[in-house]
Parts: sequence; C-alpha cells; structure tokens
Amino acid sequence: MFSKDFNIDLDIINKKNIPILINVKEWKLLFDEVSNKKVEEYRDELSQLLQEQKTVDRELIRLKKDKKKNMMKILNLSDEVNNTNNSYAIELLDKCQQEIIDINTRIEELTIKSEVLPKEIRRLNTNLLKETIRYSYDKLNENEKKLSDVNKEIIEMRNRLKELIEHKNDYEERLNTTYRLLHGILGNKAMEKLDKSMIE
Repeated sequence: MFSKDFNIDLDIINKKNIPILINVKEWKLLFDEVSNKKVEEYRDELSQLLQEQKTVDRELIRLKKDKKKNMMKILNLSDEVNNTNNSYAIELLDKCQQEIIDINTRIEELTIKSEVLPKEIRRLNTNLLKETIRYSYDKLNENEKKLSDVNKEIIEMRNRLKELIEHKNDYEERLNTTYRLLHGILGNKAMEKLDKSMIE
C-alpha cells in the first residue's frame, strides 16, 4: 500500500509551522524509545540545542540585570568622584566600567548565539521530522504486511470455525433425531434404563 521509494517534499514541510517534535506528547509516546540511529541522533542534538537555548536566554536575562546594577553603581560612583575626588571610588568606578565592557561583550556573543540557535533548532527539527516520516513509512509498510497476514489467518480461522459449527450442528441434529426415534419406539421407561446402561 505504501511506496518504499518516496521523496519528502521539503517545500511542504518548510511552509508548515512544525512544532518541536520532542516536545509533542504523541511523538514522544511513539518515537522517543525507537531504535533508529538517525532519529536518536537528531532527537539528542535537538534536545541539547533546546537546553542550550534556555541557558543562553537565562544568561542574557542575568547579564542585563547585572549591567543595569553596574550602570547604577557607575552613576553613584561618578557622583561621588565628582563631589569628593575619593580615590577608592575612582578605583571602583574603573572596575565597574570594565565589568560593563565585559558584560557588553558577553551580551553581544550570546545575542548572536540566540539568533543562530532557533535556525539550527528548526533545521534539526526538520531533519528529525524527515527521519520520523521515513521511519513511520517503513513501519507502516511492515505493519501493512503483518496486517495482511493476520487478516488471512483470521479468514482461515473463520472458515475453520464455520466448518466446525456445521459439524457441531450435524452431530447435534443426528443425536437429537436418533434419540427422538428411539424414544418414540421404546418409550420413557425403557429409554431411562437404556440411558443408564448405555451412555458412557
């Protein structure tokens, strides 16, 4: 029923809004434990990238908070340096400014990463979908054959059961007819005696 040689139409796949497969309950139920190298490979890579994306997002939030705190410190320290010319405040101000530079560098790196990761996640998810489709159709073909075999066996069993029911009906009819004949000829009392002595 299903053709083994098929091409997955990437245009159709790419136009659809594909959910992240490893987060879909039904996908996990059917494919999370399958023994298929490609499916396992894409699933694991996708899982790692999703975890990485969460880590990047959390770190960006933390860094932006740290930057804001340092900016407030710089404002306060600048005010103190301008008013008191405190050398310790100047030292702290330099330190905070360096921290801002370091934070900005890290934010820039993570921002680039956060823009690249979704594309990579989509690419891997699409690859996982293609492998899922391939695996599914292999299994559909396999199950179609098994279903055909089971259906043949069911038909054979039904035919055999039909034969057995016919035999059963024949045997019951003969028993009843024979018993009625003897009962009609011999009567109740004689049949009771014969039943006791003759029936095994």
